[in-house]
Amino acid sequence: MNKGGEIRTVLTENWVYFTTKIRNGEIDIISIIPNYKQTWTYFSELIGKGTFSVDDIKLINAIHRFTFELTEAARYIHYEGEDPEVISRLFMLAMLIYKLLDNITDQRFSDGMLRLEIFGKKIIIFPDGFDLTYNELCEECLEKLKQGQEDFL
Repeated sequence: MNKGGEIRTVLTENWVYFTTKIRNGEIDIISIIPNYKQTWTYFSELIGKGTFSVDDIKLINAIHRFTFELTEAARYIHYEGEDPEVISRLFMLAMLIYKLLDNITDQRFSDGMLRLEIFGKKIIIFPDGFDLTYNELCEECLEKLKQGQEDFL
C-alpha cells in the first residue's frame, strides 16, 4: 500500500472510531481535532497533486457519518437543556467539518487554506490557525445560543 493509501486508511478508521464513540454517548473533541487537521492536510495535498481517487470516497463517507452523528448529538443535548458551551463546541466542529468537505472540490484548496462563510462573515484559515478560529467561532455560537438565536442548529 502506498503512503497516501496508508494515511487514508488510518484517517478513515479514526472517523469510524469517533462515530462509534459518539453513538455510545462519548464525545471527546480534544481527540477529534488532531484527526480533523490531519484530514484537512491530507485533502489539501491530494488536491494539489491531483491524485484524488475513488478510494477517497470511503474517507469522505466516514466523515459524513461522523458529522451527522455529531450534529445529532449537539441537537439532542440542546433540546435536553444541557450546557450551551458544550453545544456550541459540538456544533461548530460539525460546521467546520462540513466546510472542509465543501472545500475539497475547490482547486484553490491545494494551498491549504480553508475558505468558509459562517455567521455572515467570510473567513480563511490554515490548519495552524484552526484552534484560535475554532474557539472564536464557538464563542460567537455560544452568544447566539444565549440570545435564543437557534435557527442555525
